[in-house]
Amino acid sequence: MWLFGRALFADGFVPRPLDWAIPGLLFSLWMLRLFLDGFGFPAGAGYLLVGHGLVQLGCAVHLFWRVWADAEDDLVGSRRQFRHVFVVLGGCFLLVIALVELAIADPDEDPVLLMVQALAVWMVTVWASLTLLRMDGFFDRSPRIETGHVPQDVSSNSTVDPDAARIVHIVESQKLYLQTGCTVGRVADEAGLPEYRAREIINRQLGFRNFSDFLNGYRIDEAANRLSDPQLRRMPILTIALDVGFGSIGPFNRAFKSRMGLTPSEYRRSALGSALGA
Repeated sequence: MWLFGRALFADGFVPRPLDWAIPGLLFSLWMLRLFLDGFGFPAGAGYLLVGHGLVQLGCAVHLFWRVWADAEDDLVGSRRQFRHVFVVLGGCFLLVIALVELAIADPDEDPVLLMVQALAVWMVTVWASLTLLRMDGFFDRSPRIETGHVPQDVSSNSTVDPDAARIVHIVESQKLYLQTGCTVGRVADEAGLPEYRAREIINRQLGFRNFSDFLNGYRIDEAANRLSDPQLRRMPILTIALDVGFGSIGPFNRAFKSRMGLTPSEYRRSALGSALGA
């Protein structure tokens, strides 16, 4: 559920080794608990059961926090609205299960409770699936000329929506993408547009499903220019990452490699080598 929830709300989510380690830990704790219980070590099994529950609780809290915190960045209206529903209903659902289990001495030995839990999970899953399938744009992938990149002629093309051209012009001319923490609301204010309108334009006309991808295209281009500048060859990559608007080195490295096909270090070596060779 933890991995599914993250994949559902995060575009391009690819589990890393640590992400796979958490389900592995849960499975190991559960199997070890059954082993100890079966061989007459109920005290040890009880501690493992508590540990298993705490890890599950941590995963749920982390998932709900990420889903809620990333709502500001989400440009898909239906998915953004569903984030709040998911967190509220999911939290209430887990709370009810926890209270019921606390009220029963050994919930694992109560087949009726286990059946009710399984039925409740099934009903919630079916409801969520049907709800998501009816939501426009939740699973659609907006067409894009080039991944993570705004077409160069948007701000000057007379056939483009004037509001879209204004957004692109303001972001490029004022270099808003260099500001860490730049939001859709800030761009909308500068363009003189309602925030919902700016979200709709960036999503449906420019082809981006989240605001970070829109800004990161500009940021990576700026970083690539600095990495290939011989005069900046001694500038640390971390400094460049922070200067172009990234909050830390990890997201910068991942975004850069996804866009350019090379890590920042590899790109710098290749670019400076070509420049010196010329």
